[in-house]
Amino acid sequence: MSVNSSAFGRPRIIATWVDDQIGKSETHHSMKKQFVTLSKLITEWKFFDTHHAFYDDLDTYPKTKILLITSGAFGRHIVPEKHELTQIYRIYIFCHDVESNEKWSDEYNKVSGVFNIEDLVYKQLADDLATLFRDEGEAYRRSSEYGLARLNYKEAKHILIKVLKLSDKDDRVQFINDELETVDLHKCTIN
Repeated sequence: MSVNSSAFGRPRIIATWVDDQIGKSETHHSMKKQFVTLSKLITEWKFFDTHHAFYDDLDTYPKTKILLITSGAFGRHIVPEKHELTQIYRIYIFCHDVESNEKWSDEYNKVSGVFNIEDLVYKQLADDLATLFRDEGEAYRRSSEYGLARLNYKEAKHILIKVLKLSDKDDRVQFINDELETVDLHKCTIN
């Protein structure tokens, strides 16, 4: 099952969930809805019920950033085999046995965490997305693509304030506010 989202002409960011239960289209609708609505800048959400289906799909998106949520069982196959692919941005392991999955996954730096509570996965994913969008905003600002910089900074700020519940006084939010001012000044001088 895949769910599309508008990406405003940006590079693709795809979130995938590989789990033999959650990957089925007829299950976990409320949880999927929560995750799918996390960010309008995620190009697409895909849910797979086998790691082989994920592998088949993975090769079709070489220039994409992929956020991968996987079960512990599938993660034991996927992470060692696919961790080094450049399109894999971050990996989240959602499982029952956190302790045993932390042991084997600890050596992989793209693994953002091992979780058994969906809200914790959601918050870590949101935090990583805010960082990704901030970094993308900086890259666009440096290349004078101020519209795309603003779009990314605004989405990072939205996630930090609305999802992670940080205040305007938080250092990360302040940094983004400063960057938005800089982008707006550049846009004004161009127009």
